[in-house]
Amino acid sequence: MLKLAIDLDGVVLDTIRAWIAEFHPYLTLDDITQWNVWEISKVKCSKKQFYKELNSLNPKKVPLIGAAYIIIKLLAYEGHEVFFLTAKTQSMESWTRKALKIHELDDIPMTISWEKENFEYDYLLDDSPANYKKVGDRMIIFEQPYNKDVASKFRVKSWEEFYYMIKKLDRTCMNCRERCMVELEEPGQKPHIECTRCGHKVHMP
Repeated sequence: MLKLAIDLDGVVLDTIRAWIAEFHPYLTLDDITQWNVWEISKVKCSKKQFYKELNSLNPKKVPLIGAAYIIIKLLAYEGHEVFFLTAKTQSMESWTRKALKIHELDDIPMTISWEKENFEYDYLLDDSPANYKKVGDRMIIFEQPYNKDVASKFRVKSWEEFYYMIKKLDRTCMNCRERCMVELEEPGQKPHIECTRCGHKVHMP
């Protein structure tokens, strides 16, 4: 089983999409091509205003990204050690805890730090290009418009892809509980992971 650190904004919480809907409806997520949002010419706000607007978002209006809830709960249920690792200002900590409680993810431990490279985990799921430079190949990039140019060993576009990748990296079969899962490719079909002992399969999304 693996120890998995998971970032929140842009990975679990769809914070930027909620920010766009609330304050900048002339934008789309595809317009957010830089990490420093306020430096994008099309974005009409300063750095100070950006963080002020984030702080004022109603956490009830910030949805989860894709199948985040299902996959996080499933990974924890299967025995992986899952925790949230997020960089937050002190003013945003209580907001974040409220958002997690609303989405019934407050049972997952949360650690706040701007130095994610200093923690022990097997893999970090994150969307930050800057964090990838520090963490390297222990980081799985959750794809967003602002990190598409980052050359990385591991990258996923959805929570389903993340789950498949973890099964591939860990190799533990949930049926016989042995590390005997291997990836197989059959002509005309997507690759899948199959247990060499009991035949249990996990298909690529």
